[in-house]
Amino acid sequence: MTVGISALKRYTPRLQKHRALYVLTLAQPNNNTPLIKIEHATVMRGDHPGLKDFNLQIAQGESLAILGPNGAGKTTLLKLIGREIYPLVKPETKVEICGEEHLDIRHYRRRIGIISQDLQAGYESATPGLEVVISGFFDSISLWQHHNIENSQIQTARETMALLGIEHLQDV
Repeated sequence: MTVGISALKRYTPRLQKHRALYVLTLAQPNNNTPLIKIEHATVMRGDHPGLKDFNLQIAQGESLAILGPNGAGKTTLLKLIGREIYPLVKPETKVEICGEEHLDIRHYRRRIGIISQDLQAGYESATPGLEVVISGFFDSISLWQHHNIENSQIQTARETMALLGIEHLQDV
């Protein structure tokens, strides 16, 4: 990996104190196919590579924290995973989600949760933390009347906030 991302670590709660933290929370495992597989990806950001010959594999059911200084490639990686940007086309380059290179983005977004500091710009400052977390189930900024929130989603959101040590933000 020739990118400046300083750490791709299997998630542990102590990592929450880092300023530039991105946590990918992944669906429970249902087979041996990697949830995300990136091989030899080079992604250009302007005239410079945001990622160069980048490789990463994440198993289903695994969580991962991405740490690094500004300009290291963290956001570029998340946008690549979220199919907001694409790598240069080369024979050796692969970006697979659940074993598929060409997958409807709406289909797999329900299986991957990405938490990033960039999301906060879309929320009103008075939005409770629990609502922010629950909105992730709907791939949405905020909750709307048409969202049917299940008790299991509320419970999962509360458990996730506790794991991250941010349960005190549920009502804030």
